[in-house]
Amino acid sequence: MIHVNILKDSLPLIYKTMKTKAMKTKEEVRQKVINYLKTNPQKVYWDYRDQISVEQAQKIISTEDGYNNFADEVFEINIDYINDLEDYTLKNALSELNEEEVCLLSGEDWNGDTGDLVSELRDEFLDYLEVDLNIDQLIRNSPNFVFFYSAGVELNGDYKEDVRTIKRFLKILMRDTTHDQAIMEAVGNAGYGGTLCFAFSCELEEWMWMNEKPTTITFRNPYIVIPNHSNGSGWHSQMKGFEITLPFRKENLYLDEAIKYSYTKDVCGMSSDWCADTDFQIGYNKISKQIKKSRISEHMEREMKYDETYKNGGCTPGDMNINRHRDVYYRNEFPCGNKCPHCGTFWID
Repeated sequence: MIHVNILKDSLPLIYKTMKTKAMKTKEEVRQKVINYLKTNPQKVYWDYRDQISVEQAQKIISTEDGYNNFADEVFEINIDYINDLEDYTLKNALSELNEEEVCLLSGEDWNGDTGDLVSELRDEFLDYLEVDLNIDQLIRNSPNFVFFYSAGVELNGDYKEDVRTIKRFLKILMRDTTHDQAIMEAVGNAGYGGTLCFAFSCELEEWMWMNEKPTTITFRNPYIVIPNHSNGSGWHSQMKGFEITLPFRKENLYLDEAIKYSYTKDVCGMSSDWCADTDFQIGYNKISKQIKKSRISEHMEREMKYDETYKNGGCTPGDMNINRHRDVYYRNEFPCGNKCPHCGTFWID
């Protein structure tokens, strides 16, 4: 919700009564208005409670044109308010003209109605009506998010095999037991397996203003996490004193809360600062090693398609998020459960 502090009729038009020595041309008057509009752009000032949602933040970091797409979304949602700002600016520009200039600009005798004049001239000056959406402030208003960076390594729930897989990925010799306790704790409590991830907490702003595409990401004192978002399970532990640099793959970075069965909120019920003592740093050095695309990124791409289908009025067979189905009813006969009448998806008790 944007709090508007504009009184449209609080600034009456002031007209100069002195006659100019030489009659101005319409183009000169038009240029005068344009100069005012260029030097007096409007800016949106958001309330401190206005923030970017987790879903919006995920789209910003996960797509190439995410920032611009989000700005377009903000523009469309607040189009009426933006139009009011543009009208307000144009009204102030016209207040700098005398009556003779107004008549010359409008091409007819002016009847004194400011609203009619603004409406009449709006299209003519539309290209010069600038409103800064101030997206940067929205981003700064947003809280810290928990980010997961997937290593692209899938663990199957076999204790010994998963421990070996993690140590090999981290390039830790099998005979080196320095971090075995942390690794074994995470594996031993993630019996259903999952995806090996590194967790850290930071502001969204830290990912917004990178002039180049990063090639590496380094973690110090990392939290390794094995989330299983399919059945809502997993575990984490911290490897204190350990440091690792990995190839950076944008698709493998995601906000934990943006996914169903979020590890932070849904599985553990933790606040977003639980992994704040992990340091991370992005780099731009060339690196030949690559990591696999995470299954989680594929899962999130699928979720986005499900969301789009639902927004367009449909639903997807097999989508187990009951909130993306309509007219779901309870079937009180064996097997009992909820059923979607449109696509047939069934949730058994």
